[in-house]
Amino acid sequence: MRQILICILVVCMTACSGTISTISGEDGAPAKAYILSNEAADRLIHSAMTSEFADKDIKPVSDPYPGYAAEVAWGVLDSDTVTAYYRKVKAVDSEGKSVTAVVFLVKHYGTAPASGIPTSERLLKRIVSDAEFLVEGVDFSHFVD
Repeated sequence: MRQILICILVVCMTACSGTISTISGEDGAPAKAYILSNEAADRLIHSAMTSEFADKDIKPVSDPYPGYAAEVAWGVLDSDTVTAYYRKVKAVDSEGKSVTAVVFLVKHYGTAPASGIPTSERLLKRIVSDAEFLVEGVDFSHFVD
């Protein structure tokens, strides 16, 4: 019985993490970036976060990149921290010119991937939808930093 309890405890404490982004390029689609100011990127992320979390639970982050984080719980013991952020990149616009743009990334880590993964996916989908309402996506080239 003691061994079973230890195994359950180890499984419950095992952490999981993952990152999805606009540079992942689904089904062979080109990776997308968006020509947006830092302020616009920040507002898009914060707006998406408030669609998933209470405003009081959303915390600004700056490391490794600017964005916001919040915790999603699954049951009593498990939780995942979901962080959405943007990163400056070089991209190629429709005329073939090099431009500075942003890509959006959402990561989750913790012991509740059953909650963290779908929340991360919904966040990225909302951020991309809102970004594409403002500007057309351009082709990602490379990271600036």
